[in-house]
Amino acid sequence: MPAGDHFGTPQNFPEGMPNNQYQSYNRGPQKQGVSGYAITSLVLGIIGLLGSIIPILNNVTFVLAGFAVIFAIIALVLIKKSGKSGKGLAISGLVLGVLGIILTLVVQAFFVAAIDQILEESATETNNLEESALVANGENSDASADAQGSEEGEPIGVTLVDDELMTFTVNKKTKDLFGAGYEVSIQNKSDKDLLIGLNNVSVNGTMQDVLFGTTVTAGKNANETITIMGIKDMNELVNTEATISVSDENTFERLAEYPFNVD
Repeated sequence: MPAGDHFGTPQNFPEGMPNNQYQSYNRGPQKQGVSGYAITSLVLGIIGLLGSIIPILNNVTFVLAGFAVIFAIIALVLIKKSGKSGKGLAISGLVLGVLGIILTLVVQAFFVAAIDQILEESATETNNLEESALVANGENSDASADAQGSEEGEPIGVTLVDDELMTFTVNKKTKDLFGAGYEVSIQNKSDKDLLIGLNNVSVNGTMQDVLFGTTVTAGKNANETITIMGIKDMNELVNTEATISVSDENTFERLAEYPFNVD
């Protein structure tokens, strides 16, 4: 047996061809494998598509879907040049990436619209509650006014006295904790301190107790309240009659008396 056959070396190779070239020729073409970009594109496309339906999370998967499209394009270019396999994977990754991007935009649009609607309804409900609270506060203020004395009636504006001694004007009806009555303004035109009171008070023919008495310094003005204790409602103040008495605050000398008549 020839030595070459003993060691398994081929004997019939073309004359003049080196042994290593023959061995390469004998093995045939080598496989190039699957493109890594194509695989990456497919994986990212799947993740991007699955995550696109989940609000907030799809902000992240939107980026991954974008990378899936980029890697798919790179894979297709390289596969064409290198002859590697994986073209179908790259195309699938490209399609999934594009679908993931589109679906993410659609889901986010619906999500934003839903949030806007919720916020609008919440704002409307808040406004309604605020309006209800304002109404309730107004009612409470009215009730508090009834109890604490801040209720005001319509203006009257009747001047009962206007001479060289003083001016006495009834401004409007009012109501406090002790009863209904009148707000009055007084101007002392004299050079004496005036002690002013109200006597013989009656409302619609019925005598009433009254809380009123004030001193007005010479040349000064004063705003006072006449409270009729037996009257609790301003609407009951009808045909109020009384006598305004004016005295010298220092000597108690009676200086004048004036009628107090308010319908």
